[in-house]
Amino acid sequence: MMIARENQKTMFTRIVRALVIVAVGGLVACSAAPPPCFVQRPALGGYAVLLERQGPAPAGCADFDLFGSAAPGPGPTSPNKWWENLRIDLYTNQLIVFRSDTLPYYNPAKPNYPAPIPDADFISKGTLPVDPTPENGQEMCTVTDFSAIGEPSDPLGLGGAEAQYGIHVTEAKFLNGARYQGSMALFTADVTFGTCTAKYQGIGLTPSAYLGVLGQGTQPYCLTDADCSAFAGPDPSRSLGSGYNADYDVICRLDIGVYWNGPTDPQQGICYTKEGAVFPALKTK
Repeated sequence: MMIARENQKTMFTRIVRALVIVAVGGLVACSAAPPPCFVQRPALGGYAVLLERQGPAPAGCADFDLFGSAAPGPGPTSPNKWWENLRIDLYTNQLIVFRSDTLPYYNPAKPNYPAPIPDADFISKGTLPVDPTPENGQEMCTVTDFSAIGEPSDPLGLGGAEAQYGIHVTEAKFLNGARYQGSMALFTADVTFGTCTAKYQGIGLTPSAYLGVLGQGTQPYCLTDADCSAFAGPDPSRSLGSGYNADYDVICRLDIGVYWNGPTDPQQGICYTKEGAVFPALKTK
């Protein structure tokens, strides 16, 4: 009888140990490492970003309201905001590059296009981290070594010494994790308009609001906030959602639409974050 009890005790101990091992193994299997750093690729049109100047206009530069009615210039001018599009790609060894839609880049399909411009002049390069870093309950992937790029593309139409445009992204912070995968970013940049350079910052979203706008003569997408919803609607024109993550707080910005469309159609807007939004611009639950 004593031997049987000892055998039962031994068996019970082994069973408990086995259960503990299985439980711990299950915890290890379920607590998988976070996914690596992602950025959204050029097929989505890049990241549309409303860059806002972080302070007054530089000394000797006239302040210019991008969404106002007055024309810029004629002398040194610094916009208070700038609507930019950054087309980003990722290559081996975490090489991340972008080009700006404000800058020319070689396209032999364009008539009367100038000779090819060296890559270094219109493609900015940096290094994307392999793994995200926890930050305020989110996963972030930050790039701080982007190179500066610039060309005399004259986006303000000022001519002469004021024709130069340049952008140096000093920090790009991508919202990552399995749910977001880099589809929203915070860009901090030194932006040059002619002889005026200032620090700007803005939230970038992809799919880009530029998609189907730049170079095609079409109009931006939204008339109401519903057009920016991630979900399809009953209206045939909304048979698909906007493509934005459902967590993102995106509305139809008529002010940006007026900038693109001018007075001809002030009712059309562009899907973007709310004015004054803080990164990451997520809906409150």
